[in-house]
Amino acid sequence: MSLSIVVAVFAGLYALSGRAANLVRKGESTSDAQRNCLARIDQLRSYGWAKVTRPDHIASLLAKPTGSVAFHREVISVFEAPIPQTSPTPSPAPAPTPAPLATPLFTVTKTGTSAPVISPATFDPANTLTAGQLTYRVLTEWNQFGRIQQRELATRISKSATR
Repeated sequence: MSLSIVVAVFAGLYALSGRAANLVRKGESTSDAQRNCLARIDQLRSYGWAKVTRPDHIASLLAKPTGSVAFHREVISVFEAPIPQTSPTPSPAPAPTPAPLATPLFTVTKTGTSAPVISPATFDPANTLTAGQLTYRVLTEWNQFGRIQQRELATRISKSATR
C-alpha cells in the first residue's frame, strides 16, 4: 500500500516537472522575442531621419541579428503618423486630424536566414514621404511547439527628434 502511494507521488512530481519545464521554455521564447522587438526599436531610434525613412537602411538593420536566437520572421512596417490636433482648439479652427493610413508606406520582411525583402520595391522616400512623423511596427515571429507565435511593438519617430 505505501509503495503504491510513493509511486503515485513520484509520478505526479514527474508530470508536474514536465509541465513546469514547458512553461519555462515558453516564457524564455516570449521574452527573447520581446527583447528582439525592443532592440529593433532602439536601433531605429538611434538612426537618423535620413536612415529610418530609407527601406534599404532598414533592410541592412534586419540583416544583422540582435542576439543569438534565430526567429522565423521579422517585419518592420512604416506608416505615416498624423500629427494630432492641439487642445484647446486654436482660432481659427484647424482641419480635423487626418486618419492614419491603413496600409504601410513600406515594409521590410526578413524570413529565416534569407535576405530582407522590401515591399513595395519601388518606394522612394524623396518622392513619397511628406510626413514629419512616422509609426514603426516591429513584428517578431517564432516557431514554438509547432505553432507560430508573434510579438509586436510599435513606436513613433519624428523628424525633429532624430539627427
